Amino acid sequence: MEASNIRLKAALEATRLERLAQRFTDEVIGDDILKQLREEDLEKLCLNRMKHRKRQLRFSRKFCQ
Repeated sequence: MEASNIRLKAALEATRLERLAQRFTDEVIGDDILKQLREEDLEKLCLNRMKHRKRQLRFSRKFCQ
């Protein structure tokens, strides 16, 4: 696992989004893709609740700064 993926996984765990870590690993989503994710993409990753998608989008913006 690359250092950036380890950092991403740790950050997801710290923000109560740890359930996404495996999905991101399976889909090979790293820093470069993370900042491009849109709400529709998160729906395709089975984030069905709006609050979870919004939380993930906030996380993505902060993580990729």
